[in-house]
Order: sequence, then structure tokens, then C-alpha cells
Amino acid sequence: MSDIERDPEPPTFADLDIDDRVLKALSDVGPGLHVLPIYGGQSYGVQLSGLRRGAHVVVGTPGRVIDHLEKGTLDLSKLSYLVLDEADEMLKMGFQEDVERILADTPEYKQVALFSATMPGAIRKISKQYMHDPRERTIGQLKSGALDILVATDVAARGLDVDRISHVVNYDIPHDTESYVHRIGRTGRAGRAGEALLFVAPRERHLLKAIEKATRQPLAEMQLPSVDDVNAQRVSKFGDSITESLTSDNLALFRKMIEDYEQEHDVPLADIAAALAVQSRDGEAFLMSPEPPPPPRREREPRERPARRFDDGPPTRSRGPEGQELATYRIAVGKRHRVVPGAIVGAIANEGGLRRSDFGHISIRPDHSLVELPADLAPETLEALRRTRISGVLIQLQPDSGPPTGRPGRGGRDDRAGGKFQRDRDSRKRPRE
Repeated sequence: MSDIERDPEPPTFADLDIDDRVLKALSDVGPGLHVLPIYGGQSYGVQLSGLRRGAHVVVGTPGRVIDHLEKGTLDLSKLSYLVLDEADEMLKMGFQEDVERILADTPEYKQVALFSATMPGAIRKISKQYMHDPRERTIGQLKSGALDILVATDVAARGLDVDRISHVVNYDIPHDTESYVHRIGRTGRAGRAGEALLFVAPRERHLLKAIEKATRQPLAEMQLPSVDDVNAQRVSKFGDSITESLTSDNLALFRKMIEDYEQEHDVPLADIAAALAVQSRDGEAFLMSPEPPPPPRREREPRERPARRFDDGPPTRSRGPEGQELATYRIAVGKRHRVVPGAIVGAIANEGGLRRSDFGHISIRPDHSLVELPADLAPETLEALRRTRISGVLIQLQPDSGPPTGRPGRGGRDDRAGGKFQRDRDSRKRPRE
């Protein structure tokens, strides 16, 4: 970033994301760096004051950044760096036009960093238009042999053809089968041999079944190597490294140094060699420790859960992935408005300044939806979310207290049927006049 000693206005760095970790990391970069977050749900007054004072870095959500651009309160004419964090998620939530609108207000010459877990067409379009072929350089190095291992969120293009790729390792299982097919297609092309490895957690087995159904072939489960297997491999590679080093041009120099040390300290050569091996590990253990035996399984005693009564007040609160307390909120859009979970998360996160980890379960009903959000939302955040629109509809977010009286909840049909049967039976008992 340029000259943070000078007047920081206008910003020279913008990050289209809101995350406490991002803000903390930027604040820790160096003293004197002014970082300003701007997002929906936060008071405009605070943001306007910060923009008037000036900032080196602006971290914001697309919607609020555009608001300030249109009001003339944010000037990106001297922007030097722009970061699009989690760009694929941003575009999936419907912010492609917003991102392009922001990019249109930036200078022609700037450095753009784009972070994306996948490479859909929209991402490739943006990278081609606003970036200077960084992935093409990387792929060129992979083809030429300058790189042997490429660690990436996803491979650059579906048509990529690199003869040298022998293995594709999927550290995270893709949530859509199309991504998996295109990932593993980077190896074994045009009749060549290749292997694809996939790490799957027990709770992700349903995704594995979806992939097997889409590819019409089962995926063979591999046995993980044992501790003894890993240690034997390490010992073998250690021996190979010694053999390779015996051909080094520096061998004579080090041999003389070892001989001098042996004579001066009267230490056996084997002990000196072992000490050098320990030194090369830099304090790390060479062999893996045996795996501890699994703890005995405890039999869980069945617990009786009290029946849920909708007239007992708000529903039971749950916990989010970071342990925060969540409550259920009702929004006035549902299936008939053709909303999807991504649109709900995108709109609420953008206008309320929330992270994806702040969301719990989302249930889309015919004319409304239920969303689990932090129970301690600030009043100004609630007010901003009440005014938020999804698919052009005001969502009118409010705490959910369960179905109102007279509407069925769980077992509601039985109650309603029972009531009707009772009225009919009573009417038959009534004497004729």
C-alpha cells in the first residue's frame, strides 16, 4: 500500500468482504494503517465520519459500497489494490452486477486479487477482464516442469490439458457433482493414466453417493497407511537422501569438518552423523508415535424430550457453528417467490453485516421462510433487515414464535380432524325439534 504516512484519503485498498478475521489481520499489518469497515446494518453516520477522516483500506459488502459510490461519499479513483474475497459465493448470491458496478468505478491500472473456491463462467469472465493472466503463468510453469505440485482452490479452466498431472487430490468434497467431474478431469486425459483421491468425512457420505450416481461408478475406499507403514517409508526416504547427498560437490568440505570435529572432541563418527540428522529435523519428531487405543464407547442413556408446544412461547434456541446462541426469525418470502437459500443468506448477510457462520438452519415454506440467526442482533441490524428486499419483496424480518393459534403445527392435522369429528358427533346427539 502506498505511503501510509500521508493523508489516507482516498482509500488505496478495498476488500469486498466483511469478516472479523480480515479486519484484525489488516489492523495488524502495521501501525498507522487506517482500516474502515462499511456494511449494511451499521449506522451511516459512523461510516461517513470514517470516510471523511480518510482510510487506507476499506473492507465492505457490495451493497453498502455501491450506496456510498452513488452518494459520492466513497472515492475509488486512486485505488491501487482490490480484493474480491470468496468471489464465487458472492456471485452465487446474485452480486455479479454489483461487483461489476464497483469495478467500473476503479482505475484501469490496479492490482486485483480474486479468491474463489470454484471457477464458474462468471468468475472466469471477471478474471479475464480485470486480471492480468496470473493463472496462465502458473499453468505454464506446471506444464514446463518448473512446478511439480499445484495447490489451488480449483483448477483454472475446464479444458486444461497438462500431460504431467498424475494425481488430483480433493481435500474437500465438492458439494455439486459437476465440480467434482471437472476437477478429476485434470488427470488421465486422452487415454492417459491418472488417479483422483477424495477425502470424505462420515457426515459427507450423502455427497459421495451423489457423485457415484452422477458418474455411474462406485468409488473404491482406500485403506489409510498404518503408523508402521509411514515410519518405514520415512526411513527408506532418509536412506535415499543420504545416497543422493554422497554425490554432492560439497562432500569433501564437510568430510574435512567432520574429521576435525571427531579428532578434537573424540566423538564417534556415527554419533556425529546422528547429531546432524537430529539438527536437520529442527526439533520435529522423525517417526510417528503409535496411535492411542480408541476410548471405550459409552452407552448413551435415552433422554425423554418434552413435547414441543407452540403456545409455550418462542421456539427453543440452538447453537451456531462457533457456539453462538441462535434464534429463529420469520421472513415474508417463500417458495411462491422462488427464493433459494443462497439468496436469503446473501441479502441478509449483505444488509445485516453478518457472516455465513452466523446462519443456522433455513426452512423455506410456501409463503414465508424461517431462518436461524444470532439471538442478540442489535436493534439497528434488525431495523435494517426489516427493510431488506429479496426478489423485490420486503422481507419484514421478525422473531418467530411458532404457528399462531388455530393453525396446525406438528400434529395439527390430527387436532383439526378431531375437532371436526367432535362437532359432527355432538350435532348428531342434538334432539330434533
